[in-house]
Amino acid sequence: MSQDLVEIVDESVDFPVGRWGEIRIYFMHYQSFEIAKDKWDRRKSRINFSNLGYILVQRDGCTTRDMLKFDSLENPNKVILTSVKDSGLKSAYHLPFFGDFKELGNVLDFKDLYLGRRIMYDFNFSQWIDLFKKRLA
Repeated sequence: MSQDLVEIVDESVDFPVGRWGEIRIYFMHYQSFEIAKDKWDRRKSRINFSNLGYILVQRDGCTTRDMLKFDSLENPNKVILTSVKDSGLKSAYHLPFFGDFKELGNVLDFKDLYLGRRIMYDFNFSQWIDLFKKRLA
């Protein structure tokens, strides 16, 4: 979080864009980069680094090696959303929606348009967050 947010010009969009290290951030809900940066800096100052959760989604070329490395991280507040039913990884959560695919599709897609349920909601985020609240107590 010590890296500065830098404005970049992207003619293909009509909203501000920033670069944070190697990451490009699209501030589509802000009128100017200055406003977006102010909000970014204010939110950044409120981060409690001992209370972060990490999510790895098995897609876009995520390998077994990547998942093993993520699973071995010391932080207990992590989960791997995976297509593998019995992966043996202690942080894995199997999302069955994609069947036997080698990786997950877009977990933000709607599973059921009528009910408005996204695929990722098969994982109980509230329960997961409650677990790390208990660890901090």
